[in-house]
Amino acid sequence: MKAISSNKPRLRFKDEQGSDYPNWKSCELGELATVKTGSSNRVDSTLTGKYTFFDRSQDIRTSDRYLFNCEAIIVGGEGQEFLPKYFVGKFDLHQRSYAIMDLESVYGKFIFYLISRKNNYFLSQAVGSTVKSLRLPMFKRMPLLVPTMPEQRKIADCLSAMDEKIEQLERKRELLEIYKKGLLQKLFSQEWRFKDENGMEHPEWKSVQLQDIAKIFRGSGLSKADLDPCGQYPCILYGELFTKYQETIREVFSYTRVQTNVVGENGDILMPTSDVTPSGLATASVLLLTDVQLGGDINIVRLIGHDNPVLVCYMLNFLKREIISLVSGTTVKHIYPKDLKRVNLCIPTSELEQTKIADFLSAVDEKIEHLNQQIELSRNFKHGLLQQLFV
Repeated sequence: MKAISSNKPRLRFKDEQGSDYPNWKSCELGELATVKTGSSNRVDSTLTGKYTFFDRSQDIRTSDRYLFNCEAIIVGGEGQEFLPKYFVGKFDLHQRSYAIMDLESVYGKFIFYLISRKNNYFLSQAVGSTVKSLRLPMFKRMPLLVPTMPEQRKIADCLSAMDEKIEQLERKRELLEIYKKGLLQKLFSQEWRFKDENGMEHPEWKSVQLQDIAKIFRGSGLSKADLDPCGQYPCILYGELFTKYQETIREVFSYTRVQTNVVGENGDILMPTSDVTPSGLATASVLLLTDVQLGGDINIVRLIGHDNPVLVCYMLNFLKREIISLVSGTTVKHIYPKDLKRVNLCIPTSELEQTKIADFLSAVDEKIEHLNQQIELSRNFKHGLLQQLFV
């Protein structure tokens, strides 16, 4: 390996005495490790073996046998993104997947993080047009910049701690989402009921169709071309209901100079009218803002009485199966106001009970959103570290 003094990382660790570690050295992967491919061309998702099987598209399956038992960095052999996986244990892999192993002279976790930054190199070396494929010799030629072992450990341990934190946050979010699903089932089946301020039961719930409690209509024409960050009118396009908004909309991210014929009101429940999958159409978000321009392909459910729109929104999301049954279309799925009118609801008669349920579920969602923000911040921090640590 050749020592270099240029192109060094912007962020460096110090040794125990506070001194700089030696310069990083340039080398090729073939000098540090061996790379092997699998012997099996099976990709059978029905296998129920106890060993891990990595297929060529980087999916993880199971196998009834193993070929390797070691620390390895796995790289799928086909795709548009080549994101390595770190693994220790018994495994097999497809003959077009690759295992970087024999990492005795380097710290395996560091090499994993280093190679994770090499997607551009993989793409430049991949062959094929529609499907990009990697070949074994290109791994040996992969250029790397490597510090001494003590610095490798410090870098890898720092990044591993970040990954562990992100995994813990994601696990907390997963458990909270499971808890929310259980709450929805208990509350909307009336297995759990809130009491009034005197500890008494609220009145029985009422059965209605959505058309009994709301007007349902569509938004007006508004396209991506109409978006303007300097526009004076906040707006929502139907596609943003899938990508930017959860069950409550308290902030709008897009603006336009165009005034549509339909302006959203506080309490409007918004649902997409078209999608390639029916499940996407059974998605509701309640607008908690006023004077928002609403684009076409949005179904707008505007309550006409005193029912709580946040509660009704949660109920519509809970009734996903019933709403999916109303979807029409083949390639592109559609649901129209006339379809939504027939949705059956059983809702609390008491406005106080409606509010209690809505507030309770909203509090759970606030906790989930807080975790989402923590996860995003942690990922961004890790991304910044990677940029500083690796050239």
